[in-house]
Amino acid sequence: MPACDAFDSGMGMTPEKTGFLLRFHGERGRAALSVHGAGFNEIATLAWVRAGHADSRAETLLHPLERSYYVTIPAERRRNGYLLGRHAAKYALGAETRAVEVCIEAGSMGQPVLTGPGCGGRELSISHQDALACAVAGPATTPITLDLEAVDPEHTEAILAKTTQRERALCGIGLDGDTDEWATVLWTAKEALSKFLRCGLGCNLQVLEIGDLRKTAERLEGHFRNFPQYRFISWVPAPGYVLTLVLPAALELSVSTSNDSLFSKDAKEDISDVGFAFRHSADS
Repeated sequence: MPACDAFDSGMGMTPEKTGFLLRFHGERGRAALSVHGAGFNEIATLAWVRAGHADSRAETLLHPLERSYYVTIPAERRRNGYLLGRHAAKYALGAETRAVEVCIEAGSMGQPVLTGPGCGGRELSISHQDALACAVAGPATTPITLDLEAVDPEHTEAILAKTTQRERALCGIGLDGDTDEWATVLWTAKEALSKFLRCGLGCNLQVLEIGDLRKTAERLEGHFRNFPQYRFISWVPAPGYVLTLVLPAALELSVSTSNDSLFSKDAKEDISDVGFAFRHSADS
């Protein structure tokens, strides 16, 4: 069973309610998310950009320091990915008209560090894969990280070699399932957690082991065995891709309708659906 189909069938469980998650339609789009719980009530923005967007030009998107790094990247594919990721990030930040004033540098642990107008007290997470990039930007008080991966059968064996028997059992891997999609869900969850912890995937991956997994609406949710204070949410935003967000387990996510200007034209058709799909209560 493909992971995306499991969002409908519930892996044998009764679906709570029919609903949809945000889909990445059009060349680019974004949606504002309300992040609340544990005494916080903040706004974060999730944005995506596809390769080939008319505004994807280094001279209009990159800060001088970013451009200095960009021209040193030897491989065209890496250069394109870097530029696409910066486009998604600055779109998430609402910095389209001042993109060259905003600088996203790499910190000592590889984490993105923001400088520039309107960047104080904000954090960012970026991921790009092939012709698609996405980013989530929000207050440092309610951090969120993400990872986007293409479902690639050539990577499945390597991913599964680094999973535990408990994880494979949770996902039904080895049974009548789409192993490639399930493996990608596992990988994106660990990648997003490693960004949250700023440890990278150079650590022992068993430390990042997934502890539980459940289906809600069209997404998969779970916690980590050694880090139960964090949760992850995974779904298929576009055919052939898996996107996972990691956030503190005490926080809730719902769509924000308080500022319509934060919604792109391409995203507006998804507003009501993403609002339902992200709405969930912290586990007891």
